[in-house]
Amino acid sequence: MGWFKRSLDQQIRLFYLPISVGILIAFALASNLSSSRKIGLVLVLLMAASVHWDLRDGGVVSRWLYTRGTSFEVRNYITVSIAFALVTLLLAAGNAFYTPLIMLYYIPIVLSALRGGHRMSLFFVGILGASMLAYFQIGFQLYGYAYSEGSLYLLLFLALSLASGLIADRLRRAAVDLSALYETGRALSSTLNVSEIYALILNIVTIDLAPDVSALFMMDSQDTLCLQAHRGLDQLDDEELKIKSGRGIIGKVAADKTPISISEANRKWHLDFVTGISSVMAVPIVVGEKLLGVLMVGKRAPYAYGYENLRFLEALGSQAAISIQNAWLYRRTKEWASKDALTGIYNFRYFSERLDSEWSRSLRYEKPLSLIMIDLDLFKKVNDSYGHLCGDEVLREVATLLKSHTRETDITARYGGEEFGIILPETHYQDAYKVGEKLRQAVCDATFKGGTDSQNIKLTISLGVSNYPSTTNTKSDLIYQADQALYAAKTKRNALAGPLDASEKLDLNISELN
Repeated sequence: MGWFKRSLDQQIRLFYLPISVGILIAFALASNLSSSRKIGLVLVLLMAASVHWDLRDGGVVSRWLYTRGTSFEVRNYITVSIAFALVTLLLAAGNAFYTPLIMLYYIPIVLSALRGGHRMSLFFVGILGASMLAYFQIGFQLYGYAYSEGSLYLLLFLALSLASGLIADRLRRAAVDLSALYETGRALSSTLNVSEIYALILNIVTIDLAPDVSALFMMDSQDTLCLQAHRGLDQLDDEELKIKSGRGIIGKVAADKTPISISEANRKWHLDFVTGISSVMAVPIVVGEKLLGVLMVGKRAPYAYGYENLRFLEALGSQAAISIQNAWLYRRTKEWASKDALTGIYNFRYFSERLDSEWSRSLRYEKPLSLIMIDLDLFKKVNDSYGHLCGDEVLREVATLLKSHTRETDITARYGGEEFGIILPETHYQDAYKVGEKLRQAVCDATFKGGTDSQNIKLTISLGVSNYPSTTNTKSDLIYQADQALYAAKTKRNALAGPLDASEKLDLNISELN
């Protein structure tokens, strides 16, 4: 069983190649050739074996050329030229040009196809054919027409060259696609950032398919495809380009959940957001039965993409779907872990983490940082009068109100029970005091429904403010001072207090806040 565990390269070098060379040498020695021709034939066989014995990196000659810094293409041409020369020497040593052994040229022809595809194979076959036409003078008749033997060989070699070259091209293309998909899978699995995944997908598409335009559309909650990332569509605004299901090529792919490939301008299905694109491929990004989006590429040249390109794009779309879904689930899980289940705003854990990070940032860049602590006045009466379900709804309404009256950069969180906390980065004490007064007035003026239209519940809040560096130089004191100021404000209710209230009278124009 140890033999089968060896690589194919090891098996060829240790068994198949030595046996093949030995059989050929035995036939050469047993032939009716003269002694000089037998010696020449054996020497050619030994030369061929020595040149191609170690098949790693293409054999001994190819490895030697590699050490000389020769390019890969030049190495291929030299190696294939040596292969043709060895076959020619072998046939000349055995005087076998007029025998079926001339088909040994099939070996370097296939080698050239594997090395450089159909272009390299046709190049060498052209040289070989021209030589054979000049060498062979024997002709034959076919359907009343005279042909030379060399032309027949040329036709056979050309047919083999085209067949093996096209097969080699497809195998090489498949290998490149598999390698690209493998690297894509590794890259996509290495990140859970959605924006990075979008960019990676389009980068892979650009490298492999070289499109003039490429775009990634993702489905939103209104079943509309929104442009999330693109290449070659710089004149478009990502936020403005939205496509309804069933509209154009992108909408058709989304509606049918099937890929589409158009090789030339099509009057029925076209790209209405970009002109001049004749070849288009678009594939759905689907997980199970759920459509996540559509991946599209296009080129201005007609008939630019084939079946293999579409299969590659489909495989890429499948990998992208899994990575995008994982990123979305991660982001949603992270949001759930940081949000309060009742109010929908940030919870105490996230509040504490952000306070730590904002405090560190304030110290590093010497920026101010303010903190507001809020408590609902006499909230127990709401629960006692209207029930806890109504009380929970009022808490949600208050949280929404507080969130709507703060900046996007501010962190509004439920601190616990009916208490809330707001972190205000890069905010001075006086500005935070104004924000607190604005929030107090907004809650005082609001009427809360508690989940029903018949109830009109009035509430007030008490607030405490602290600031770095105006009132404290430590994070623990920042929280302590805001708590103490909140406690002082609650003695009055519907009030705002801060550590500087006793020593500094703040001149606030309340009318400007409303």
